[in-house]
Amino acid sequence: MAYPHARSARGAALLIAMVLMAILAVVALALVRRTNNEMDAVGGKRNYDRSVSCAEAGRQMLLSQFRVFGMDPTSIVLNTHAGNLNVYTGHYDQFAIQTVQAVSKGAGAGINGSGASMDQANRLSSSGLGGTVYRFNVVCADSSNDHQSEVEFEVRFGL
Repeated sequence: MAYPHARSARGAALLIAMVLMAILAVVALALVRRTNNEMDAVGGKRNYDRSVSCAEAGRQMLLSQFRVFGMDPTSIVLNTHAGNLNVYTGHYDQFAIQTVQAVSKGAGAGINGSGASMDQANRLSSSGLGGTVYRFNVVCADSSNDHQSEVEFEVRFGL
């Protein structure tokens, strides 16, 4: 006895299997792309963290030079190499130059030229405690690739 619907249902399993394979391939491709994007983001964050840490180390190195007895802070030039990291005073296009400047009220320093500098941690102004406010730039360059980070700071130093 012949089944009347058997002939029209032939090949349906193959078609369903091919559609499922196509859907699974699209899902797998989306997962691979997402993983690659995540890996790129993690790599960028790692390079950023390395640059910021190096610039912070340069800032600490420069501040340690402020404590040298009898040295004028504005004459400090930083040119230090540690492994493949280079730490300089300067800017992105100029390295190992004098960037330490005494900030005065008339020089348009600080916020809106008020002579007061402010960040998240403190407020530096020309009145109050003694000392001089200094502004300086530190650049950290990685010689193994072209990553650089420049940081500008203001500190109060002295009595």
